[in-house]
Amino acid sequence: MIELQELPKGCLSQREKLLLHKEVKTKISYIIISGEFSVRHNDVKVKDLKMGDMFGEYASIEDSVRNSTVTSKTANAVFKVSKDDMRK
Repeated sequence: MIELQELPKGCLSQREKLLLHKEVKTKISYIIISGEFSVRHNDVKVKDLKMGDMFGEYASIEDSVRNSTVTSKTANAVFKVSKDDMRK
């Protein structure tokens, strides 16, 4: 079942909430409904994500570890999508 999840701003520096951490293995991907996120690889900003973007899908599908860290830049809402959901 695809689940809507509210992720409040805060936690890391009163601005950023860690959502995906590099080298962690999970079976969850996210589709951004609202808000903005930042993708970093080895402490270098790779890109920003916004409404409609998806992240975490490659590691989820391949059953591998994450290759980047994703943090929220603003308050946001995302759909959590499991590997099983993607197969349906």
